[in-house]
Amino acid sequence: MRLFCDWGTSSFRLFLVNEQGDVVTHTASSQGVSRLPRAEQPAYLLAQAQQLVTSPADLDVLICGMAGSGLGLANAGYQACPADARQLARHLVPVTVPSLGRVQLVPGLSDEQTGADVMRGEETQLLGWLCMSELHQHGQHRVCLPGTHSKWVQVQEGVIRGFSTAFTGELYGLLVSQSTLKPATDSHSDEGFQLGLDASRSKQPLLNSLFTTRSKVLLYQMPAECAASYLSGLLIGTEVREFSAAGDGPVHIIANGRLSALYAKAMAFYQLECQVHQGDGLSVAGLGKIAELM
Repeated sequence: MRLFCDWGTSSFRLFLVNEQGDVVTHTASSQGVSRLPRAEQPAYLLAQAQQLVTSPADLDVLICGMAGSGLGLANAGYQACPADARQLARHLVPVTVPSLGRVQLVPGLSDEQTGADVMRGEETQLLGWLCMSELHQHGQHRVCLPGTHSKWVQVQEGVIRGFSTAFTGELYGLLVSQSTLKPATDSHSDEGFQLGLDASRSKQPLLNSLFTTRSKVLLYQMPAECAASYLSGLLIGTEVREFSAAGDGPVHIIANGRLSALYAKAMAFYQLECQVHQGDGLSVAGLGKIAELM
């Protein structure tokens, strides 16, 4: 038995896994690293482990996500792309948590080949995606991981060759909560999202198009209840149009729920073939792959 942990900025998931890699039981909470001071995190991890097993002192713990950032248990740093599971397994960072076995953090990935990009947590999901199918481990693939900071990743022959980040999710959150574009309601509107996709294809500069979220409502060109989804469609559509230009073949989307549906709709709008993969379970599979190579 061992423990796998996916500890993000705003979420915590801990899994008890058997020798075959199957999840025996798990626990989850909203206690991400941003909500717990670093000094309190070891005790929290131990308390959660004790919910799953009476005596966790003999269990190894492998952790991915923001627990390896400056906010977490320790800074696990980044490994440069191109990178694969073996490289990540060679550079795990040990941390001491009293009353637990060997605790190790998975490093993130960096890409300085064409700029400056980093990811932390998504690399483990990508390893899980690679484990899903032999087909994923051969040839070239484009993978999109939507989220606060969406990642567009190039995978070749099972190796993460490079990636780019889109600030889409965080920008949307800031605009709808702290700007003059703040809509009257944030309920989803299919009409509004489609109008946003249409706007993303126009030749207007994005900084101008963003303001039309407000001006279209003021000029009665769009119902106020469409504004939030219009902004979402504009940003996601712009992301898909700009980031999908690199590479060929279908785009593999790793996401859950409505977010995966929105990205799939944007892909269809731009006539891009895509395949949607649910993100649940991929982190566990990725941690399992790293554990095999330790």
